[in-house]
Amino acid sequence: MFNGLFKRYIQFLLKKEFANVYIRSSKTAEGPKLYVPNHSSWWDALVIYYVNAAFLREDARGMMAEEGLKRFPFFKKIGAFPVGQSPKQQLAAIQTAARFLQENRSVWLFAQGEERFHTVRPLQFKTGAGFLKERVPSATLLPVAITYAFRHERKPDIFVWIGEPVHAEGDRKTVTRTLEEKVEEMLDDVTHQLEQETTAGFEPLLQGKKTIDQRVERRQP
Repeated sequence: MFNGLFKRYIQFLLKKEFANVYIRSSKTAEGPKLYVPNHSSWWDALVIYYVNAAFLREDARGMMAEEGLKRFPFFKKIGAFPVGQSPKQQLAAIQTAARFLQENRSVWLFAQGEERFHTVRPLQFKTGAGFLKERVPSATLLPVAITYAFRHERKPDIFVWIGEPVHAEGDRKTVTRTLEEKVEEMLDDVTHQLEQETTAGFEPLLQGKKTIDQRVERRQP
C-alpha cells in the first residue's frame, strides 16, 4: 500500500516541477540487473523510483548515502539501503547489493558516490559496479544517462536513457571504466540531440501540469 501511495506522491511532484519526463530503453533479458546511472541532482533517486514503478516494474533496490537516508528515512520503505563513508561500511553495502542480485533482483548504483553536474568529465565512477560484476557474473550491466534540460517551457524536461547491456571483460577497474565511458557517451549524445532540437528514440513517460502561461496561450484566439 505504501508503494502505491508513494508512487502517486512522486508522480504529483514530478508533474508539478517538470514539463515532461521522457524514457528511452531497450528490452533486456531476464535475470539480475545492475543499473548504473550518472548522479547530477537531488531528484535522481525520485526519478529512478518513478521510472521503475511506472515503466520497468521490477523488484528493485537502490544504494543511497547513509546521510541522505537518515534525512529521508521513508526511502527504506521503497527499497533503499545505506552506504556509509568508511571502507568497511562501503564494503558492507556492496555485499548487500550482491545478495540482492543473487536473489534475482535489480539494483541501482550511483557509481560516482556524489552529485556532479552531468557535463563533468570524467564522471569518476568508483569501482563498486566492477566489484559487483565479479561477485555476480550473471548480472546484466546497464548504463543509464539522466539529463535535466530547460527547453521551450518554463519548467525543465527530464530525459532518462537506459542503454544496451555493457559486456565488459577484465578486472573491476576495467569494467567500471567501460561503464563510465558508455554513460559519458550517452550523456553527450543526449546533449547533441537537444542541441539539434530532436528527441528521437525517447518516448513520453509523464507530462507535467500546464503552467499559467501555457493556459493563457491556449485560450488566446
